[in-house]
Amino acid sequence: MDGTSKADLPLDFNALLAPMSPEEFLTSYYSKSFCHIVGSPDKFAGLLPWQDLNRILELHTLRPNQFELIKSGASIDPRAYTEYGTREG
Repeated sequence: MDGTSKADLPLDFNALLAPMSPEEFLTSYYSKSFCHIVGSPDKFAGLLPWQDLNRILELHTLRPNQFELIKSGASIDPRAYTEYGTREG
């Protein structure tokens, strides 16, 4: 073995979409609509690690309509994870 576990590997397209089929996604959603894909709480953890998310939040000005965190189906108030300031401080 090379030391890489299955958990370290990125999700493939089929695993990312499961239980939806790629055909259903491409026919019904791709470039047409948003979709909600169910899975375990950590299913998508490898797509955007917390370290990367924190870096995005530190370096970019994201307005509430550009970025939304959701937990257990409910939106999280942006004031819970951001600090707002002005150019003057």
